[in-house]
Order: sequence, then structure tokens, then C-alpha cells
Amino acid sequence: MAIEAHLATQPLGYTVLRPSAFVDIMHRAGSQVAAGTWGGAAGEGLVTFIDTRDVAEVARAALLAALEPGTQRVHHLTGSRGWSMPQIAEELSRLLGRQVLYEHRTPAAQRAQLLGSGLTAFDADLLLGLDTVFRASALAETTSTVEDLTGHAPRSVPAWLAENRDVFSTSEPVRA
Repeated sequence: MAIEAHLATQPLGYTVLRPSAFVDIMHRAGSQVAAGTWGGAAGEGLVTFIDTRDVAEVARAALLAALEPGTQRVHHLTGSRGWSMPQIAEELSRLLGRQVLYEHRTPAAQRAQLLGSGLTAFDADLLLGLDTVFRASALAETTSTVEDLTGHAPRSVPAWLAENRDVFSTSEPVRA
């Protein structure tokens, strides 16, 4: 926000991309889903996950757009609908042909789980912060920006999950 506020006072053009949560974060849940231990403190909150490829395509379109010198733009980038973690678990169940559950945990229990998995306190708190944002549905807004600038709808969460099915089918740890 400080950078954007500074840019707004400058006599130059810019484009800022503000993506919602990246669907790629689901890689982190891969080994947990495979082992049947997936959970967190996100509750029933909704998130409009976006595929990083959509962000890249919007960046390309923004760079190629003919603009008047000094034009200042900000684009909010989201997926086409909000998803809760339990809804993603249902989608994974369909995809994998077995029941996948999202275990609701308190923030304290989730932090203990993260620390117990070997994460540093910094990383555990960062992930717990994401769960807090997700639980509050702070990233539930949808925009048409991806479609407006690229000519196609954002990639869907189910499509991303299908493309990354192997991440959730193996018990090997997955690095995001």
C-alpha cells in the first residue's frame, strides 16, 4: 500500500496487479490430503483463488495495451467464484474417487500442527495468517478483470485440481 501511495504521487504511468490468493498454495496440502490429515483454521470462509497463469496473461495484456503516457491503473485479479476448504475437499473427493475431509481446527491447534510438522514459527504464523484471512472471507470478492483483459474466464479451481491430481494422490511430500 505504501508503494502504491507513493506511485500515485509520481508523474509516471504504472499498472499494479492485485491478485487474490494463488490456487498454487493448494500444493502445500498435497501430502496431507494423500495421508488423510488435511485441515486448518480456515473454517467455512470463501476465497476466490486465482491461477498464476491467469495473472501472467493479465500482465502480458497490460504490458501490450496502448496507453496514454502517465496512465495509472490498478487491476484486482480473482477467480470466478469463492471456494471454502470443505468445498475444495468435496471437489478432491470427486476427483480422487475417495472421501477427502477438511478437519476444522482452532487457530491454536493449527499452529501446533504446523510447528509439529517442522515449520518455523515465522512460517507457521504466516500460514495461520492466511487461514485467518480465508476464514473471514476477506478474499471472497470476484472481479471480471481476467476475462476483460484476456478474453477468457479465469481458470477454475476444479480444473487446477485436475491438472495437479498427482499432488494429492501421493504420500510423497510436495514442494510448492
